[in-house]
Amino acid sequence: MNRSQLLVPALGLIISVLVGIAVVTGWPSDSTVAASPVERPDTSLVWAQIFGVAQAAAFVLFLVSLVVVRRRPSRLMVILGLAIVIQLLPLAGPMILSSDGWSYWSVGRIASVLGGNPYVDVAASFPADISTAYVFQAWQEQVTPYGPVWVGASAVAALGSGADATLSTWLFRAAAAAAMVALAVMVSRASPRPAFAAMFVGWNPVFAMQFAGSGHNDAVMAALLIGGLLAAAAAHHRLGGLGWAIAAGVKWLPLVLLPLQATDELARKRGSLVAWTLVSLIALGLVSSFAFGPSWLNATSPMTENATVGIRSVAIWPRLEWLLPSTLVRFGPIVLFGIAYLLLMWQAWRGRTRRGLAIGLFFVASPMLWPWYLIAPAALSAYEDDGMAMLLS
Repeated sequence: MNRSQLLVPALGLIISVLVGIAVVTGWPSDSTVAASPVERPDTSLVWAQIFGVAQAAAFVLFLVSLVVVRRRPSRLMVILGLAIVIQLLPLAGPMILSSDGWSYWSVGRIASVLGGNPYVDVAASFPADISTAYVFQAWQEQVTPYGPVWVGASAVAALGSGADATLSTWLFRAAAAAAMVALAVMVSRASPRPAFAAMFVGWNPVFAMQFAGSGHNDAVMAALLIGGLLAAAAAHHRLGGLGWAIAAGVKWLPLVLLPLQATDELARKRGSLVAWTLVSLIALGLVSSFAFGPSWLNATSPMTENATVGIRSVAIWPRLEWLLPSTLVRFGPIVLFGIAYLLLMWQAWRGRTRRGLAIGLFFVASPMLWPWYLIAPAALSAYEDDGMAMLLS
């Protein structure tokens, strides 16, 4: 390799080192970076400051890497190899930033160990269980907001990890990290710019921290969604529909894409991804009703409640309440997204289906938004090689 060919691998290695530094900041006992079930008075902000600097520097170099790889050819296998390193590194440290992994563990124990129903019974109903103390206080009085597939997976993980809180969360983090690696590989197969697509998903240090570091389930949902698209593109529509239904059984987000996908299929008079998704969803619904009763249909209610009672995320619109009328803040984004979605359906009918942009705009309009949500629009826009959607995500 000449010097120009070494630039991209060098950038990837530096990003990896910075991610490693960020991971190390979670190890000290007085670090605020590592997730904790209780507030600790003897913590130091120094570690959080080092974490912030390392992650910010890594993200800047990630953006530089994207510019470089757009301008000069790079070896896909090098990009993917470094993506694996970046996305798996946080598994070497403790769970960081978020306590969601413990919430998954609690839900799994309610379903598999405690004989409860996570769509009816809250963690606070089991004060003596070891997992309850690990659940963030605000979530202890809420039923799970996740789909039945994720509840089932959490139940299996809870059985496998027993009363070991660290092992349980590591299982969720490992699943999320594996999903990120799978996403980098899958988008590289679909995109006309495979190295750029793999880097766009796999080199993002924020995603590494949120998935291998925190264990959020959005990466699993996104991997199933992209896998379904790849299967449908290979004429395996049943498999693709099953993938989309399972993705919706983790989180409901894929359902937002069904009208857009249906428009695409009607315009081209081909494929049946939507039809097989609906068939699979019916089957999933029957199994879920048998396991949890009809209460699983209310799984989105906790998120809706959190959005309406003022729990602060990084969403745009709730921060404009001091400037705009409350009615406009509440309903304006819905109307704007509806108009944008109709325009996207018109584009799909004309031959360009922009799923990544649709999900990105959905999150712009949403009253609840967290950084880990963005893996879905990022992966879809990389799959479609949609520059505008990539920029938005």
